[in-house]
Amino acid sequence: MAIPNILVVDDQPESADSSIKLALSLEDAVVTVRHPRGITVDDLRTCAIVVVDHYLEDWEELYSQPPAMSPRDGFALAAVLRSQVPAETPGPALAILTAHLEKLAGDLPLQSAEHLLAWQHDVEWVFSKSDPALGARLLAMADGVGALREMWCSSLDLDVLASNWLALPDVDWKGVALDHIFHARPPIHAVGAETNGTSFLRWFLQRIWPYPSFLTDIHWTATRIGVTANWLKTELATGSEISAYLDSCSYTGAFSKFGSPRWWRAGIADFLAEISKGQPFSRAALNAGLLQLSSGEPEFLKENDPVLVVEPESMEVTRVVDAGTAIRISPDGWPVYAEALWATIEDIENYPDLRDIAQDLSLLELESEI
Repeated sequence: MAIPNILVVDDQPESADSSIKLALSLEDAVVTVRHPRGITVDDLRTCAIVVVDHYLEDWEELYSQPPAMSPRDGFALAAVLRSQVPAETPGPALAILTAHLEKLAGDLPLQSAEHLLAWQHDVEWVFSKSDPALGARLLAMADGVGALREMWCSSLDLDVLASNWLALPDVDWKGVALDHIFHARPPIHAVGAETNGTSFLRWFLQRIWPYPSFLTDIHWTATRIGVTANWLKTELATGSEISAYLDSCSYTGAFSKFGSPRWWRAGIADFLAEISKGQPFSRAALNAGLLQLSSGEPEFLKENDPVLVVEPESMEVTRVVDAGTAIRISPDGWPVYAEALWATIEDIENYPDLRDIAQDLSLLELESEI
């Protein structure tokens, strides 16, 4: 794969040049920095990502133009640039770079602001300038775009896409994983063809990566296995039979270095069926299998029916409780094909915003009667 080219658009190109190149100082990428007035069609054709600064204040001639010719921030400029991208397969990813993510987020949970803001404003992602992993994430995005360009065609087969771009291994559970991908509705047919692959790229970044669907992060994976996330993180570094099997179903495809590790949900299910001798929903059978394969005694979850719940203010999903003390919720944007999300009954009673998205408020009435 060719060295990716990242185009940075900033009204103060000198400062942007130093900050972006510093973030990418240890990465293998070509960084081109342009003032908005200096962007060419060739720039847009050759880059893998266009990173646009959100605030555009040092662009004096802009304010003398009619409204339709005056994009006042990075989101508006990104829309103009998208309209100028040559009809090639696929075009560059468009991202916003901001030093004020919290301010931009407004009432959105900061934990999800990057992809929710992008979803709202017709770009692929919103990055924070203070993100310590900015360079690695930009490179992962550029590599993902490059890999998609190498394989994209208007009649792309789901199996080819999964095997190549998503790097789905040829294993016994591959068919189950393909079913999971299919039910997440990847836009690879008419919509994908009309957008030259951009809709597919956005689907993965905004509808798959942030949510537990056919890929799950350490918290969802550990909860399904029935152990604490902290213990599983430690176990993965031991070289035990558990870590070896989980390594075999870890996600290594496009964007695998965009954030924390992910695992194939189908692979985890196969692992649980194997170690429990066909009883993956028996806690006793699972625990017995885990004891035999781990490097030490696992930290089993104490809950009989463990579920992950949101923290009411941050909407972070890391806390485990018993399902009997929680209610399913449906936050804005949560995909129907993703794993169920929960909030504790206590939090729903105390936070009106959670109450508004609770699926079954009758459980609150039952709880109050007990």
